[in-house]
Amino acid sequence: MVRVRDEAMLVGVDGGATSVRAHVVVEEIGLLVDTGCSASLEHADLRPAGLAPFEPLALAVQQAEHARGMIQPTPEEQAESARRARGVARVVAEALRASSGQSGPWRARVGLCWPGLKDDAGAGVLVAKNGPRAPRLLADIAEALRAVGVELAAQLPPLMSDGVACGLGERHATTGALRGIDHGWYFGGGTGLAEAALVDGRVQSIDGLGPRWKRAWELVSRSFGVGFEELVSAGGIEAAWRRQGGAGRAVDAALAGDSNARELLRRGAAALAELCVERILCLHAQRGIVLQRIVVGQRTGEWCADPRLDDCCAAVLRAELAARLLQEAPDGVLRQWLPGGERPDRVVASTLRAAPALGAASVWLTAQAEEALARA
Repeated sequence: MVRVRDEAMLVGVDGGATSVRAHVVVEEIGLLVDTGCSASLEHADLRPAGLAPFEPLALAVQQAEHARGMIQPTPEEQAESARRARGVARVVAEALRASSGQSGPWRARVGLCWPGLKDDAGAGVLVAKNGPRAPRLLADIAEALRAVGVELAAQLPPLMSDGVACGLGERHATTGALRGIDHGWYFGGGTGLAEAALVDGRVQSIDGLGPRWKRAWELVSRSFGVGFEELVSAGGIEAAWRRQGGAGRAVDAALAGDSNARELLRRGAAALAELCVERILCLHAQRGIVLQRIVVGQRTGEWCADPRLDDCCAAVLRAELAARLLQEAPDGVLRQWLPGGERPDRVVASTLRAAPALGAASVWLTAQAEEALARA
């Protein structure tokens, strides 16, 4: 009989719209470090050969069912969510194998983030713009983990939103861009547009700020008349590129000097500046708080950090942000954001792609701190 490791390893899972990643992480002096032992899998690779790509149910239909309290996943959604639960187990096992050097079984604490609207207990996904609804997702993942030899050292915590996970990752990672401040904002542009707020040192979801706050994917740009998610997210920009008849990826075309692709990135940066100013001004008006930093992460963050794309990403974002603040911001905001000139250090491009997985794992830092207090 193979003996399970006594010491539980810590794993963070980033369940994205198109793929899933698992990272083994370690805690060092209250912060998290990515060990480099990770595994990833495209959701499409889990589908049987010859099966058409998964198509989410129309969002309006999902929202109507949710409003009635009658969530009825289709057979296709049920099959797809089951595949994705097994995909989570597969990448967790691969990451643990890479970390431990053994083929299992393993003992682990696992934290997960997943896109979509969850139930109150965080046990399942009730509305999903880019994926299947999965009311039993957490239970299905726990069962799939056991099937591949992962012994859970503690019950799976509630599913975390991808935006909050990214914010927590940037807060708790040794290289996180939200460290050292009390008030900040996170935007992550991947398939969709994730957000999190850091207020009084606590990372929280946007709807957690109050009933008047809408999430970025629900908002439309006043300047462009299009949803911010479509304008700013990497997925939205790539979709716009394909609609124009572009070949390959928009970012690759932009790097090669294609003027149309670079214009799409400029438009995205200008729209992000509009959204940044909206968040800065709303938070100041409602709570008297001035954001100390805005972090742009995931693929959009990588583009903003790339000097080859500076004139259509980061430089546009900073210039548009400064211009809008000069036009719209009260003196209290201007004194901190534009004290006699531009403050590019207020907007930070993060290349911490493991942020959501680190954030998902960070739930166990809180649990350990609470256990220590209980023992004191």
